Amino acid sequence: PYLWVFHRTHHSTEEMDWLSNWRFHWVEILVYQTVLYVPATLVGVSGEAAYGCAIVSTTLGHFAHANLRWDIG
Repeated sequence: PYLWVFHRTHHSTEEMDWLSNWRFHWVEILVYQTVLYVPATLVGVSGEAAYGCAIVSTTLGHFAHANLRWDIG
């Protein structure tokens, strides 16, 4: 419930489109980045691997929020 205060900004879009993936509260990004990248850095994940993860994650987020009616099985 505490984090929903911030995440609900993402869900406040009235019409879903690919730009909805970019709608967020800055606190949410701070929390997510800290939870993901601090432990990854501590265990030795390379910058290149982290960058690749960010690209794949962003691409999947755009696809999930694109409101396309594709059947990919």
